[in-house]
Order: sequence, then structure tokens, then C-alpha cells
Amino acid sequence: MNAPTGVVVTTMYPDPANSTRCIRVYNAGAVVEGLTIQNGYPPGSDYSGRGGGIYMQAGVVTNCIIRHCHSLLNGGGIYAAGSNSIITDCQVVSNENLSNATTWGGGGAFISQGAQLLNSRIVTNVSLGANGGGVDCQGSVISNCHILDNWITGAGVYGGGIRVKNGGTVIGCVISNNYSPVHAGGIYYSISTSVLANCTIIHNRALSGGGGVLTFDQSLLITNCVIEGNRANYGGGVANNVKTGLYGAMTVTHSRVVANTNTGGEGGGLFFQDNQGLVESCEIVSNVVPAGQRGGGIFVHNASSADTHLTVRNCLIAGNRGSGSSSYGGGVYIGTGKVTMANCTIADNESMHGGGIAVSNNLPAGNLAVWNIIAVSNLMGGAGQSDLSLPADHLTNAFYYSCSPNLANAEQGNITAAPEFADYGAGNYRLAAQSPAINAGTNQAWMTGATDLDGRPRLDRFSGRTDMGCYEYLLRGTICVFR
Repeated sequence: MNAPTGVVVTTMYPDPANSTRCIRVYNAGAVVEGLTIQNGYPPGSDYSGRGGGIYMQAGVVTNCIIRHCHSLLNGGGIYAAGSNSIITDCQVVSNENLSNATTWGGGGAFISQGAQLLNSRIVTNVSLGANGGGVDCQGSVISNCHILDNWITGAGVYGGGIRVKNGGTVIGCVISNNYSPVHAGGIYYSISTSVLANCTIIHNRALSGGGGVLTFDQSLLITNCVIEGNRANYGGGVANNVKTGLYGAMTVTHSRVVANTNTGGEGGGLFFQDNQGLVESCEIVSNVVPAGQRGGGIFVHNASSADTHLTVRNCLIAGNRGSGSSSYGGGVYIGTGKVTMANCTIADNESMHGGGIAVSNNLPAGNLAVWNIIAVSNLMGGAGQSDLSLPADHLTNAFYYSCSPNLANAEQGNITAAPEFADYGAGNYRLAAQSPAINAGTNQAWMTGATDLDGRPRLDRFSGRTDMGCYEYLLRGTICVFR
């Protein structure tokens, strides 16, 4: 029907007496294509007022504009349930979910039970008092969509752009400029196991936790994502929920966490609390916490009695900052819990205490193990060590085969000489040919078949031994083969 100039399906909303849902689709062979669907407003007696514009149980909705629709319970623009429900190449614009039942949500769309939302734009939708301003996704798939300028209102609501509950996959999406007055400006995950892959999450805002992403009671894999320019009170880029118990593992791999900002709390880039997790092969750069706070790049803390363990390896942590007085750990702050770090480069971070890494005096001996890192050229405004601000026993016993001017225990393979970066002035932290960090690390089991931050073999074929830091130095030259 050639939307938007073709057929328009509309009701008389805001006149409730002459308003209803526009379309119901409930057969796998049904296709709705090329319509503009607007002003839908279903009565509460009609599937509890779900799906203001469209209610789907099966079928395909494609190349449609769904706008200015309202739901009483969930799915302001469209409600879709079941693996035979597909929404593709649509524009879902300026719809509202009017419910304040936080179990449900989705100002633009509600998808569940394997429904798919593909190649679509979800823009300027709102959920009033419920979760998922743009999309509420429960056990379903969102792929190659733009989720822009959506928001939620009320207390106890999460996910300005997207709420994912009971599992789900978000892949290849741009999630931008969404807002939450509480948690998770961009995307919120709760309950079960989910994947966030190949996404760009930028310029989202939450007044409490998780400007870009927040997880709760969730096992989440974040991979190949850019998380940039988000803002929150804590966990400007990514956070797990705070101070309420033990949560599932969060893994962040092959991602860039850049220029995220906190307005009042900890963890400018990544916030881990009471969380089993892994951060691997990531760039954590130019994130900021305010005066008096901790962990410009990464914040790690165990507030419960649970035995939690975070591993950070193969990462560049650079240019992060704890601004103002009494800030701790410009690059990394470690409170309590267990932390292992390996083959990271930590440089040009800044805070008042411990520009590179700061460790709480409450961290038990033996809870920190650091291998093959480079921690240099970090700045601090207070007294103590600029690169590493740690209790004496950790500084002596926790570091192995690492490079920092603060490390005097050479018997554990540590060196204090400058690592000799390829082009420090240009922010190139790869190793120069003369670097003493080349082949100076110690091999670990995870390195077999692994790559460095550039995707090159972690163990080179010549020496068979790892370098310090996140980049391996590879010999350059010409190889001739004579037969």
C-alpha cells in the first residue's frame, strides 16, 4: 500500500468511544504490508488493552508505519507473541504504553515467546510507569534496529530504550539517546541468560544506575559492542544492579567502553558489584567519575558475603579519570572480592589516589592476582604511588611479570624500566622493538589459541612466550621461501 502515502488505518482517538485497536494478525500466512497504522486505542476488555496499533499471534508485519497508538497494558504500538510473529522494516513512532504495571511495558513494541523485531526504527515512544520505553523484549530477538529517543516515566522502572526479561538477543542495533529516570538509560536485562552483540550504545542517560546497560539477576554476554558517551549516577557505561545480593555472571568481550560519565557514583566505564564476570579484549578509555568517587574505568566491589570473582585480561585501560578531590583508581578501583588481571596496559589514567590502580585496605591478602600488566604514566594528585596505590602486602605479593615503576620485587619477574611504547605521544601503546616488555611475561593456560587486543596471536611462533601488556610485538620483515 506504499506507506506513508497509501492506505491509513486509523481510529478517532483521543475519543475513546470511537477508538479501538487497528489490526489483529493471528495466522502464520498473514502479511500486513505498506500500511500506516495510527491512533489505535483498544478497550481493556480486548486482550487487556494490549497492542494499541497491532495485536499479533502469528504472521508478518512489514514496511508499515505504526504511530500515535496507545495500549492499556503493554505494547503501545504493537504487541507480538510467538515464534511465528515477525515485524520487519517498520517504523514504530510516538506510541505510548499507559500502564504502570512494571511486570509489563513496551511503549513502542512488546515482543515475547520468540517473536522477532527486525530492520526497524523504534523512535520517540514512551512507557508511562512501566519498563522498556522503546521495546519490552521477553524471550525474543531484536536485530538490526535503531532504538532512538525513547523514554520511561515513574519510579521503579528500567530500560529507557529496551527492557530484556526472561532471556533474549539484541544484535546489530543502534541504541541511542534514550532516557530512564531510574536505571538503564539504554538497555536493561533481568532474569535468565541473554546476548548483546554488535551493537552501538551511545548517549543514553539514567538518573541512577547503568547509563548504557544495566543487568539484574542476569547472565549476560556483551560482545563486539561500542558503549560510548552514556551518563548515569553509577556505571556510566555498564553496571550490574547494586547492593541487593548476588547476581549472575556478566562477560564483556571485544568491545569499546569510551567516554562514559558518572554524575555521582562509582564506575565511569564498567561497574561490577557482587558479580562473577570477565572483561576481555576491551578498550576502556576516557571514562570519568566525579570528585570523591572510585573507578574511572572499572569499579569492582563485593558488598555481600558471596564469593565473587572478576577477571580482567587483554584490555587497554587508558585516559580514564577520577576528577576532583578524594577520587580513587582513575583506571581501576578494587574494593573487596577476588580479582585477577592479566596482560592489560594501564596508562594515562588520573585520580587523586592511585591514578592507575587503587586497592582498598579491606581487600584480604590473596584476593588479588596480577600477571603480565603494564601500569605506567598514570597521574595522581595526592600522596603515594601514582600508578599503583595498594596495601603493602598486595604490592609485594600480588604482582608477577609486570612492568611499573612501583614494582621492586624483581624475583617475581617484575621490571621497573619504561616499557618503550611505539608512539606514546600519539596514544599508541603497542610495544616498540626495543621494549623490555617483549617476551618478558609468563604464559598462562588461557593464552593457547588466544589473540591480543589487535587480534594477533597471544603467543608468537618464534619465542612462544607472551609479552607484557595487551599488545604482542610481532617481528616485521620479509620471509622468502626457496623450493
